[in-house]
Amino acid sequence: GKRQHPVETRFREDNPIPEAQMPARMPSEVATKVVEILQAMDSGAERTRGDILAFLHGKKPIEQAVAEIKSLLEEDGRLAGKVDVLPLYTELPQQQQDAALKPKKNKSRWRVVVSTNVAETSLTVEGIVHVVDSGLINESQWDPQTQTTYVTPKRHSRAGCIQRWGRAGRIQPGVAHCLYTQEQFDAFPAHTEPEITRA
Repeated sequence: GKRQHPVETRFREDNPIPEAQMPARMPSEVATKVVEILQAMDSGAERTRGDILAFLHGKKPIEQAVAEIKSLLEEDGRLAGKVDVLPLYTELPQQQQDAALKPKKNKSRWRVVVSTNVAETSLTVEGIVHVVDSGLINESQWDPQTQTTYVTPKRHSRAGCIQRWGRAGRIQPGVAHCLYTQEQFDAFPAHTEPEITRA
């Protein structure tokens, strides 16, 4: 694999989001944090400068966060025209996936990619130095009574989160912004159950 640079982990300091509220609240939390980072980079308050990769738990929350980031950027004004905000999930047409994954055409613009777990391991998004992690993952569960599989958002594992944070350290030292507290993280399961044991 590629050499890993150090990643500074910044946990949420206060007002932890109760686990039951996480799926509903995370798209807005992600949008707010992404815009905070962009504003800090733009003003020079954040010295680590580069593109942002945010992790959410599915297509709907991703689309919600992307729309919210765009509207916050329009309100801000200073960042208008400086940022490309792109969703990334497996059902997206290839052309849109490429826009999120391929090297940028315009190096002077910042890129924000809001992704499912697909960018955690299998796909590498170019140029990422900031990772925003919701700590959530969509997991398919089998319901023996109805004989159907359903998908439910749940806490990710510590191992999975650490893998996500590492995405920030591919090209230079990076920063992982966790939308959960250190205490919440410590209570996450150590590893994600393999799909086969859930199925």
